[in-house]
Amino acid sequence: MLDKVLILLKDEPTIEFLQKLDEDDLPTNSDAVLILSQSLSAMDQFHSKYFHSDEWEAFRTGKWQTEDDEEE
Repeated sequence: MLDKVLILLKDEPTIEFLQKLDEDDLPTNSDAVLILSQSLSAMDQFHSKYFHSDEWEAFRTGKWQTEDDEEE
């Protein structure tokens, strides 16, 4: 599950704080909660950085800002 998150966030500054759960060595519950909460926080930052919406229509529409948008 976290593999896709790590791929998506590979160029973000938060990547240095993220790690995968080791499937061979079962983590403790506290380790799993820490890793998942760090991942969730990084995904929230990614969303805040790249997803923008009109403040009047914030709950209805929004737009992802991509590299293609920056070239225009």
